[in-house]
Amino acid sequence: MKAKLFTAAVALLALCLAASAQPAQKHDPSQSKEIVKADKIGHISTRLRLTADEAKAFWPIYEEAEQLRIDARKKVNEARKAIREANKEGAATKAQLKAYLAAKDELAAIDSKYADKFLKVLPESKVAKLYLVEESYQKQQMRKRIERQVKKKMAAEAGQPEGRRHEGRKADAPKPAAE
Repeated sequence: MKAKLFTAAVALLALCLAASAQPAQKHDPSQSKEIVKADKIGHISTRLRLTADEAKAFWPIYEEAEQLRIDARKKVNEARKAIREANKEGAATKAQLKAYLAAKDELAAIDSKYADKFLKVLPESKVAKLYLVEESYQKQQMRKRIERQVKKKMAAEAGQPEGRRHEGRKADAPKPAAE
């Protein structure tokens, strides 16, 4: 009962943070990152059904692994960018390819290392499910990103600024008169 209550509380907290976030006039990346992080925590907590004790042991390890993954993904992206730029010039080198593959290997090594650490605090079934849950979350985020891009493109094609589109009013319809 406590485990379900804890999981529900974490999920509710994540939803409240996401729901209460008001769209800012200027894009604040740190605010967006915090909302996504809270949403991800809620997603994982809900799907894994962590008990209070499991969550207490799991989340610090997960945060550590996630930071290492972020750093490794930056290296992958930098190596990918170097290869693309070199390919534009027709000068991609074996060294650039090795750097890219090494960065990808580092990312895989982090997953292997932390799977062992997760197994010390969670049952095997939950550790196995963790990786599937993370993939489902990434797919969900990708769908949301695509939806936002489509909405932005539709608004641009209609000649309306992003975020100013009003449903039910045609783009060519006159605006109501101000009093």
